[in-house]
Amino acid sequence: MDLDPRRRRAAVRIAAVAASFFLAAAQSCGGRASNGIPGDAGGDTGDSGGPTLAAARAIALGGDHACALLSDQTVACWGNLDLVDPFFEAGAPEPRSPTRVPALGGITQVAAGSLDTCVVFGDGGAACWGDATYGQIGNGTGYVLDDSGFVGQTQDTPAPVSGLGNARMSSVGASHACALLADGSIACWGDYLALGIPLLEAGANVRPAIVPGIAHAAEVAAGLGATCARVPGEPLWCWGQDLGGQIGDVSADGGVPQRVQLSPKAVPGLPPAAQVAMGQGFVCAVMQDTTVWCWGSDRWGETGSSTPGSQPPHPVPGLTGVAQLAAGGSHACATLQDGSVKCWGDNGHGQLGLGMVDTTDAGVAVPTSVPGLTDVDQVAAGDTHTCALLHDGAVLCWGGNSVGQLGLGSAGPDVPTPTRIPW
Repeated sequence: MDLDPRRRRAAVRIAAVAASFFLAAAQSCGGRASNGIPGDAGGDTGDSGGPTLAAARAIALGGDHACALLSDQTVACWGNLDLVDPFFEAGAPEPRSPTRVPALGGITQVAAGSLDTCVVFGDGGAACWGDATYGQIGNGTGYVLDDSGFVGQTQDTPAPVSGLGNARMSSVGASHACALLADGSIACWGDYLALGIPLLEAGANVRPAIVPGIAHAAEVAAGLGATCARVPGEPLWCWGQDLGGQIGDVSADGGVPQRVQLSPKAVPGLPPAAQVAMGQGFVCAVMQDTTVWCWGSDRWGETGSSTPGSQPPHPVPGLTGVAQLAAGGSHACATLQDGSVKCWGDNGHGQLGLGMVDTTDAGVAVPTSVPGLTDVDQVAAGDTHTCALLHDGAVLCWGGNSVGQLGLGSAGPDVPTPTRIPW
């Protein structure tokens, strides 16, 4: 399978890491609409021509769209939202600036994947919208077969995830999604091969199912056909398609079809992890000693290795003092404890924030400081774009902007320097 995102954008794009940051204490969830989704008491769209949006509290980047959880527990999104245009307004152009998602409130976390977005509510419920082809909405919708063959499905408006009432956080990948539940178990839905459930009945993938063997988890990350779970005091557990060795078994790389690990498997040789982030065929994790280890497919230095090819788990040289981590299409970024940011990997669209676009196709294997970026609370990575949330609630984005995924008000050329989004 070709892992080059610049040649695969029309197919499955990234397994963008979902933002794992959510409000520590849920406030009022508001009333429930007839569809079972908590309502937004404000009722306005919050687009660039409407009322001012509340400050951002967390960000999540998808393939070429982005969303922000706001301080009033609503969500604003921007970029390539072609799957959900009717959700905003039938016939309206895609939002190039942060635009409030209507009729949603009481949200404590937002997660974005390649073509989907999910939110978790204060009462433990969840809702998703976007591509439903593989059942990744979790409401019973999936692909259908008719006389013309395989027909994909979309979910234009937020749909409640069936039977999910105790979610703490969610993560959305390329064609599946997972939720960490209050009891420490994990439920997943969507693409069979990424769910970690070997004996799942046919058709059951379109609704959440508990992953066997995982208990007391603290985090889940969904990626490109694979999933990883972090359980305190245990190894990091991963399962799904071992594209590029992303589940930690590089000996499986190169075959067609790729080896599939249907049930959770411990990643070998890895120290205790504090956070995990999944990119497109590669994985990085922050260790408890604040260093970073990465493994999997490496073409542009995205695992921090100067040697192309599938990489086993290894420490990223010279990277320590890491507070938070994000992995995108073929690049990664880390927020350091001093509020600065370092990025590495593919820079073909300026997504490393270094002030230039790499035209050599070489990538940057050494984590490099993003100039002028300070006081950062969170960094998030998409296919070819990156955003940072500052402590004061400001959001800065950089990288590819072909469909307005930087939130600057218009689509256009790459922007290789962090640029503040008008809010």
